[in-house]
Amino acid sequence: MPKFETRILLVDDSDDDIFLVREAFKDSGVAHRLDAISDGEEALSFLREDGNRPDVVLLDINMPRFSGFDVLEWVQSDPQLRDIPVVMLTTSDQPDDIRRATEGGARDYFRKPVEFSGLRELACSVLDRWGTGGSEDESSSNRD
Repeated sequence: MPKFETRILLVDDSDDDIFLVREAFKDSGVAHRLDAISDGEEALSFLREDGNRPDVVLLDINMPRFSGFDVLEWVQSDPQLRDIPVVMLTTSDQPDDIRRATEGGARDYFRKPVEFSGLRELACSVLDRWGTGGSEDESSSNRD
């Protein structure tokens, strides 16, 4: 069992993207737990549960029921959660989406890389910036 574990909440409605992001984090070699949730409404329920506080939330924009912007707004309005870094991870490179995310409180905005090597670099960047340290052991879970 790793000494330190970064807890990551990935909110994305694409099973393929969830799989690729999970694999990219595994390749990082840093201890982590990745919970994957497929829609914004379920993400809000997850965050409301005791013991589910992640170190960082990776959030897609376009999802069923509640969009990533809806989730971001809710997290930022909750005094218990607003200090959790929210990073947008999406296919959109629209200036309006980038502006809306940063003005809404997102700490960073990444366009989903097309190649796996780009996702691996993104995973390492997220763990470097918001990780809690760790070892070569890796753990992950999935709520899908």
